Amino acid sequence: MSTPRNREEPREIELYESFFVNKKEDVKVIFKYERDLLHTPLAEASLIQFKKQGKLYFLMKWERGAHGQEIYIVDLENKKFVFHHPSSWPMHYQVNENEVIAIGRGDMGENGVPLKRNKTWKP
Repeated sequence: MSTPRNREEPREIELYESFFVNKKEDVKVIFKYERDLLHTPLAEASLIQFKKQGKLYFLMKWERGAHGQEIYIVDLENKKFVFHHPSSWPMHYQVNENEVIAIGRGDMGENGVPLKRNKTWKP
């Protein structure tokens, strides 16, 4: 005869994605960002450095809602968000020599195809 198991009460679980960008030399956190992972998972992340400027930027592309995405760029030196571009549709980005172009879609056009909604950021 088996002993009945004690059942735990259901509990809410909080899931967050945390990002730490460290300098290799001194291993100290230079940027930290937390976000609800359950509803908005990270799709992509990368470090960007423009030749002329030399500063490091952290680019994050997050899922947004049912099928949208959004792009954030963080200035790691000043620890500030410098760019944000949301879209209700999947999007991508292009890093050029001196700019980042977020390529997304906006409202529906007359033919039922979402209109292009690009946004350019220059440091």
